[in-house]
Amino acid sequence: MKLNYSVVLRTLGYGGEKYQALLDSIKSQTIQPIEFVVVIPPEYELPKERLGTETFIRGPKGMVRQRVDGINAAKGDYLLIVDDDVSFPPTFVENLWQLMRRVGADAVSPKVIDDAAPASVSRVHKFFAFLVRGARSCRKQSSYALRVSHMGGTVRLSEMHGDRVYFTQTGHGGCCFINRGSAKRLRYEDELWLEKDVRYAYPDDLVFFYKAYLIGLQTVYAHTVPFTHLNSRSSMATMGSIAKKRMSLKHDVCRNDVVFWHRFQYSLLKGNVAVRCLSALGMLWKMLFNVGMHIAHYGWRPSHWGCIAACIRGYRDGFSYLGSVEYKEKQLSLEKQLVRECSCTNHTGV
Repeated sequence: MKLNYSVVLRTLGYGGEKYQALLDSIKSQTIQPIEFVVVIPPEYELPKERLGTETFIRGPKGMVRQRVDGINAAKGDYLLIVDDDVSFPPTFVENLWQLMRRVGADAVSPKVIDDAAPASVSRVHKFFAFLVRGARSCRKQSSYALRVSHMGGTVRLSEMHGDRVYFTQTGHGGCCFINRGSAKRLRYEDELWLEKDVRYAYPDDLVFFYKAYLIGLQTVYAHTVPFTHLNSRSSMATMGSIAKKRMSLKHDVCRNDVVFWHRFQYSLLKGNVAVRCLSALGMLWKMLFNVGMHIAHYGWRPSHWGCIAACIRGYRDGFSYLGSVEYKEKQLSLEKQLVRECSCTNHTGV
């Protein structure tokens, strides 16, 4: 069986053994790619581990920027987009392609097995995940395995049957199989705001899949075709002290949460005042609860007050960006794109 596809990778070259596991996975595929595109910033050394068929591309550092550069450079009709800390079985691409072809989907998001995640999650953890992020499980049957609530949290279908096909509005950014034309239509380069004035491009994977949903692309969730996330976190290894990383992460998450909510949810609910008000109240609750939890957890430790300030500063910077000319121009461009794309696909978006 032949398939014209490219493997597209973003990396900083720190993967080591886990990067080698990815290379071994690519080499073992029953359907081999026509090329292997590796995007790495010029200030980083090329990885010592090699497949022998790599095409290295030097470009600016950034989770979004590197992914965009890889998509633009790839020549295959289909793209296997991966991070440098994943592995998968030999029939992985073959199974993803067969599922995509059977359903007629634009992309496939495989199930992730995270080697750093706990085997089970307590009810307390689930409760706080709902309060902080709006994340919850749903027993009611749906055609979507994963949906995104108006607060940005993930609604996960708790029971999925092996013989059924499920779609998704979000997915794990470490691995995705997508039609190259669909990846181009996504115009992911418009989402470089994820990297503006931050160190962490959170939530770049949510933006990738949810924007695909909004413009009418169908992403099928391959719940029977898993890959393993080896959780290298290599890019964080040289980013200074733990406290500094923690404050930077909290600021960046809060800032980008605000922008994601407004860009892809609140601003697109113009025709539904009731849902728009609920979305605004949900975001307000999310901010107040998050800051309140940080005050309760860190308030009695002066050495950690910086984490509280980082959250507040993040929300402030997010709303400040919403008022900028740059953002307003991006939002106008997005609305025009949605009208154009959705009129072609008969997709109603939000």
